[in-house]
Amino acid sequence: MILLNNFSGIVIIDEAYINYSKQKTFIQELTEYPNLIVMQTLSKAWGLASLRLGLAFASLPIIELFNKVKPPYNINKASQQLAIEALQNTQQINGWIKEIVEQRKVLERDLDKFSFVPMVEGRNN
Repeated sequence: MILLNNFSGIVIIDEAYINYSKQKTFIQELTEYPNLIVMQTLSKAWGLASLRLGLAFASLPIIELFNKVKPPYNINKASQQLAIEALQNTQQINGWIKEIVEQRKVLERDLDKFSFVPMVEGRNN
């Protein structure tokens, strides 16, 4: 927040792995900080890595600027349809996320049994 409060330029926060973190999203901060852009991807939790598709959350002036430059780089109709279908399937996605987080905990416990694997301090699960 210190950066957002003291920097007049655009601040971009990459939340590619937000679904696997206890960290809250910064999307709710958009109303307070018009210079904030929050980026998320459909590659990780949503399983759409081959689409190379993501989401940008920002103030209206920033989105309007994006819309001025996106037409030659806009996404195709097939990718749009796959993204819409995935976004309508949040229950299954949330199940996948829960399973991955649970398996990460199992892996951490199992790795902790080996003396040659150092424990990482301050790990943010």
